[in-house]
Amino acid sequence: MHHSYLDKYARQNSPLHRLDARLKVPLVLLLVTLVALVQHPSLVLVLTLIGLISALCLLARIHLDYLLLRSAVVLPFSGFAAISLAFTYGGEWGLTEPGLHRAAAMMLRSWIAVCFMILLINTTPFDQLLRALRSLKVPSIFVLLLSFLYRYLYLLWDEIERMQRARNVRYFGGRWSEQTALLGRLAAALFLRSYERAERVQKAMISRGWTGESDSINKHGVERSPLPPLIRGGKETLALKIEDLSFSYPDGTPALEGVSLEVPQGESLALIGPNGAGKSTLLLCLAGLLPFRGSIFIHGELLTESNARKVRQHLGLVFQDPDDQLFMPVLEEDVAFGPINMGLTSSEVEQRVRTALEHVNLLDKRSRPPHHLSYGEKRRAAIATALAMEPEILLLDEPTSNLDPATRGELTCYLKTLPATLIVSTHDLELAQGLCSMCAVISGGKLVALGKTEEILRNEGLLRANRLMA
Repeated sequence: MHHSYLDKYARQNSPLHRLDARLKVPLVLLLVTLVALVQHPSLVLVLTLIGLISALCLLARIHLDYLLLRSAVVLPFSGFAAISLAFTYGGEWGLTEPGLHRAAAMMLRSWIAVCFMILLINTTPFDQLLRALRSLKVPSIFVLLLSFLYRYLYLLWDEIERMQRARNVRYFGGRWSEQTALLGRLAAALFLRSYERAERVQKAMISRGWTGESDSINKHGVERSPLPPLIRGGKETLALKIEDLSFSYPDGTPALEGVSLEVPQGESLALIGPNGAGKSTLLLCLAGLLPFRGSIFIHGELLTESNARKVRQHLGLVFQDPDDQLFMPVLEEDVAFGPINMGLTSSEVEQRVRTALEHVNLLDKRSRPPHHLSYGEKRRAAIATALAMEPEILLLDEPTSNLDPATRGELTCYLKTLPATLIVSTHDLELAQGLCSMCAVISGGKLVALGKTEEILRNEGLLRANRLMA
């Protein structure tokens, strides 16, 4: 659980903290707007703004070094844009003095704006900030973007800390030129990781019914008509049927080849196999999030691009990394995201949120930001976001990874009580044995074996051949 983060000082008691959020928000937005509009800030203006930031830090009892460190998160991104501006200013390619001045001014404006935003976040708990924005009738799309930015900053800082720890373990100093080159490589890696994270978060949003509309940010927002029910065959007993399923990456590398299997309603299937076998890819295909070849039937209905959103209301997908699943600023809004996109009323959404959080013992933490939860709590919260949609088929990707034995046991016991059909991708053979009646071994993108879990796990030769046993 994170105690020292971008909002480390948010719960302090200072004159700035006590100031009404409905007053602070317009003032900060006005300052940020003014900073953005001034294309050529003078030295006097820059020093005045830096002095104002320092004075506000003193008034709010926020250490300047804390602000400087947190605001540095914007530098790699504004730096990439500044380099482009420096070389293309004036319409011609080349480094010019005016271009350098414009690039430096842009980076400085970005940094000052971020400092004001960090000050606002550290003097206003984010739930109060959102309420203030809504009370001021700020457009919901702006509130949505701000909420995502807030959550994304924490994920970005997580990436920075992990990269910094990895560097410190293997790097013991060097010449200035070497340190500068290393910093450049780290910035490039951070940019790529951020892009990959954004892609995964988008898939998580789509899996819970998001279509790009902004009212999902507010559980009391505009209610939509419920999606039409899934059409089923009268005697259909299969929850899931897969025929000749294949998927290849954009470079042509096959990830799945000719996978076919059936799962009866109410059964639980474990997908086991070595790293890179295609288990996670299979789950994404089942949720209609990847362009597969072959056929997938959900309760007898063929999954297609045109009906994918309708089919997803009967599926719950829990991603391997809970931070991909938890993209809203407050836990209860994350859990409400799916039910809102199903078109439920506010009272129905509230009931589903309460029930899902009670099931995973997180009701008392419903108002907490996800980054204030422990990893085990995040794992349970991610499951709650899927449970709130009351899925008939629950897809779980490595649900017990990085959990301690006690938490893993509690989670297994809880999953057993669910009435849904379970499809569980896992390396945890103990989980597969204790939870799933059926087991499929996947290796190299192909279905190697399918049968009863006890029989599969007794076949030591099969397990060793597929790197599931030493």
